[in-house]
Amino acid sequence: MTATLQSSPETCHWGYFEASRPPALTIQSGEEVIINTVSGAPNCLPPEGFHVPPELYDIHKAGPPPMPGHILTGPVAVEGAMPGDVLKVEILDVALRQDWGITSSAPWQARCRRISPRPITAISRWMQSGASPGCLGGWNCPWPRSLA
Repeated sequence: MTATLQSSPETCHWGYFEASRPPALTIQSGEEVIINTVSGAPNCLPPEGFHVPPELYDIHKAGPPPMPGHILTGPVAVEGAMPGDVLKVEILDVALRQDWGITSSAPWQARCRRISPRPITAISRWMQSGASPGCLGGWNCPWPRSLA
């Protein structure tokens, strides 16, 4: 059996997972799960012409993020699993849902001090293969290896 966890204001949150957060989905051991994720804060959306999943707008409308970080979908609980148990997770496939991605840097990140004294956000157009043909706004993607 395959379960699906959709992104929504009820199943997503900002920042990190913590043990006190109730599961957005509970599955049986061995069950396959499709988790639909989204990315992009309200100030990091691409211009018109890109695919933005409609649920991303719903998540934004639910209110400002309580903390910085990524939008996370979940968590997923495994029926019968207890704290301290080791769980084996296999990623069977990764498929892009958006045709764009975000790269952010800030001067307090060590590798970025040489690039700019202010935070930078670049939006990249992604092809179905996952390769990036370039960033919008004049930035070259990916960054040179020497800056990684």
